[in-house]
Amino acid sequence: MIDFKEKANLIWSVADLLRGDYKQADYGKVILPMTVLRRLDCILEPTKQKVLDALPRVEKLSPAAIDATLNRIAKLNFHNRSQYNFKKLAADPKNIAANLRIILTASPPMPGRSSNISISTIISPAWTIPNQTSSFW
Repeated sequence: MIDFKEKANLIWSVADLLRGDYKQADYGKVILPMTVLRRLDCILEPTKQKVLDALPRVEKLSPAAIDATLNRIAKLNFHNRSQYNFKKLAADPKNIAANLRIILTASPPMPGRSSNISISTIISPAWTIPNQTSSFW
């Protein structure tokens, strides 16, 4: 298992790759949200395909019933309906910004939040997605 120092070094090496795209003071606006998104991606990975497979079966339900059903399938209080995950994002680097926006907008509201607040409205105001592809993808 990678120890804490190795993980910290990895995070800072990614931050160094962003040096051309972001000011040093803005790293936190990118690193933290991307770390959260990647963690959510890892958590959702085991049930992602089951959620996607269920989409056609639930499309006629109410929005609340869709979310409840997909959450139950994901075995969590949240899910993501996007066809994308981080592996697919990395496989299409020319369209990474647009595809990342699809992930953000395909997320239903977060649990405990009002229905108009989703992952994208919580994370997006704090950071921007660069139009060019960074080499760390």
